[in-house]
Amino acid sequence: MRAASPTTSWLISPKADILFIANATWPLFALLLWLNKYAWHMDIDLYLMFVIGTPHRWVTLPLVGMDKERLKSNWPTLAFVGVATTAAFFAILGRTHDIRLMILLAYLWNLWHVAAQNAGVVRIYGINGQPEKRASGTLEKWLLRTFMLYAFLRVGSLGVDYQNSIPLVGYITRFSVHAGTYDWFSLLIPIFLFIREARGYDPRLHPKYIHLSSVLLNYSAMIVLCHLHKPGLVLAVAASNALFHATEYYGILTWMVSRRADPGKAWFLPGLLKHWTVTLIVFLYGMAALSYVLVMRFTYFWMVANTLVACLHYAYDGVIWKMPAVFKRAPAAAPAGLAAAA
Repeated sequence: MRAASPTTSWLISPKADILFIANATWPLFALLLWLNKYAWHMDIDLYLMFVIGTPHRWVTLPLVGMDKERLKSNWPTLAFVGVATTAAFFAILGRTHDIRLMILLAYLWNLWHVAAQNAGVVRIYGINGQPEKRASGTLEKWLLRTFMLYAFLRVGSLGVDYQNSIPLVGYITRFSVHAGTYDWFSLLIPIFLFIREARGYDPRLHPKYIHLSSVLLNYSAMIVLCHLHKPGLVLAVAASNALFHATEYYGILTWMVSRRADPGKAWFLPGLLKHWTVTLIVFLYGMAALSYVLVMRFTYFWMVANTLVACLHYAYDGVIWKMPAVFKRAPAAAPAGLAAAA
């Protein structure tokens, strides 16, 4: 895939953005999960977990390690984040000896992480489409995060563990919103955001409109289906949300990698990043094979390692997108910085 031209608001290309960042096909994926839950649902779950979900957490670490420019200018921050997160993880695990608690903490952190990523991508599209308007976007960011977190907490109240990592239902439901008293009130947020975008309509923001609509419809569906007590459909939509998050992340990484002006100066092992699509595919399936072997033969070790890497993924994503862009944009790159979108 190649970077979009400076005259377009798309990050990669219209088709790639719609399929892999806006994930406009999530309703079809959710429908297939629901219709085939008695046939090949488990096969899809395994594919989603091993090939899509797990590698998207692990890919952060090698990317941080190969980022020559960020390591050169921000290595104290990156080192501190890694050491502090790892130390806190093993301190809590050593104190409690309960891996389920660590998975629960990672699960709760993941809810915030997913909401922050979705809101951040909306912000990237906004800046990309209207580079002359670089407002803070605070209202939009917090409305989106509030709405998404509410949807996740409603899903948890139905006792479904859509990540299928380990039985956590008893723990998750304690941190959930059981009563649907505020369901319809919460839906005022997407209505407000749609009206807000309609009033300030700009054709340059078509990519943002598509992505925002897809995101809001996904979370709205979770809330509405929870209110209607349809756990099977909720599970299907929540699983599509997990796919949405992971592929959106791969799409944003593709945009970030492709906009580097000089791969030789930007990365260690620049050849891998120069052929990013092939590198990513090999990494996904290689990581999936390794994960499958480890989870079958060294289950406890895998749970500890995977949960730690998940926490490092959340921690690093919380800082790297806020760092100043120390690199020059490629001539064909989109005119927006990641730091401004955080």
